[in-house]
Amino acid sequence: MKKKFFKIIGFMCLAIFAFTGCATVSNISNDKPNELIFNGGQIAQVGDYLYYANGYTAVGSADKDFAYDKSAGVSYLNRINLTNGFGKPLDPQKNTEKVNSKVVGYENQYMFVLGDFVYFTSANTHKTSSLENAYNLVSFFRCRLNGDNMEEIFTSNTFDSSKSQFRVLKGSDEKYYFIVFDGKELSSIRLGDSLGGREVIATEVQSLTMPDEKDNYTVKEILYTVKKAEEDTSTSSEVEAYSVDYATGEKKKATLAGTTTTFVGRQGDIVFYTNSTTAGAYQTYYKDLTKSSLVFSGDQTEVFYDTASIKNIKAISKNDPLYAGYVFIGGNSNSVMYKNMVTGSTAEKLLDKESYSDILFVDGDHVYYSTSTGIYRVSVKNRELETIVEMKDIVSGKCSYSNDYIYFYAKLEEDKNDETKYEEDTNYYMYRVHNDGTGGYQIISNFNRVEVKED
Repeated sequence: MKKKFFKIIGFMCLAIFAFTGCATVSNISNDKPNELIFNGGQIAQVGDYLYYANGYTAVGSADKDFAYDKSAGVSYLNRINLTNGFGKPLDPQKNTEKVNSKVVGYENQYMFVLGDFVYFTSANTHKTSSLENAYNLVSFFRCRLNGDNMEEIFTSNTFDSSKSQFRVLKGSDEKYYFIVFDGKELSSIRLGDSLGGREVIATEVQSLTMPDEKDNYTVKEILYTVKKAEEDTSTSSEVEAYSVDYATGEKKKATLAGTTTTFVGRQGDIVFYTNSTTAGAYQTYYKDLTKSSLVFSGDQTEVFYDTASIKNIKAISKNDPLYAGYVFIGGNSNSVMYKNMVTGSTAEKLLDKESYSDILFVDGDHVYYSTSTGIYRVSVKNRELETIVEMKDIVSGKCSYSNDYIYFYAKLEEDKNDETKYEEDTNYYMYRVHNDGTGGYQIISNFNRVEVKED
């Protein structure tokens, strides 16, 4: 009788595992269950616990031939208690906890925590109708903080990494929404203990702009443009622009002037756009959505910069009476520019295009940026350049920031004090460094070193 009972229990456990998964790590409490935890997309810190991809493996152009299983052995979702202490800077962290085996650390990585769930992207493993792999598509998942109840939210039908954008934003109904732009379609999914269905807001989107996750904003809407309908002869514009409430789906049509309007950025309720005239002249303008209607006319009072095609606009030195303004990458020069909004002076160059690969984030009066060998910062107050960390091979641009630490991927460095010879390890692992560079770097990933055997 006992054997039969345990068999029944065993089958029940297998069934539960098949449909809901099984907790892989201990449960932890999120002390801020109603707040979004977003630390830049590469990590998410819940109290003392850090969720992160153990390593980084790019899908790149491999697409069909991407070695998913091998990569999953390196770039899986990991967790570490930051209060347990660390060993030597280059020693593997054996006290980490594997949360699941998905490929999480890669070029389209995006991660955040809301309530008892960690949300993350992964390379798609669904095959096409021709039974071919399409790893370039992106799948969106969530699981509980203990790894339990992993579920796929949806997988994109297409994906253009050069245009795509992800956001987690609070809507007009005070609920959070996961906003996904895959390069063509703009979608929203209501988040919470129970998920809403995927709602396609717009298709064939040409440009769009939405606030950042940590912005303060009042207008809980997304602005976007689409190609004008052929039968519409009411204006000379080549596009139509809309503002959409992503919680309700309600849309409002904007008024445009010129032949083409393109949204290029947003910070809080300030939206940046370019507007060409019939003569083909372009400039970049800005508008406060809380103080004016949806009229994008290219008025001279709204001129921000005298060329178009600027990108990566970030507010800097917020509320500073002398230095509050914006930094951005400017036009064809690709230089990092700084515009002081207090003085209203012309934007000035902070960095030329040869000095950086990616702009990471802004903190206070500093712009943090990276190259393939280092992370640096520059102040808009004194233009002083500082080195945060330099290594032989860093994944530029894939960095996150939490509690005064920068988290980034890099290859293993040689430990000059270790005479043991190891086989070459070409993987990228997660490190951290203090935001002012003090204390040096520390690896936080788990991995195995293989000693070279003597003949």
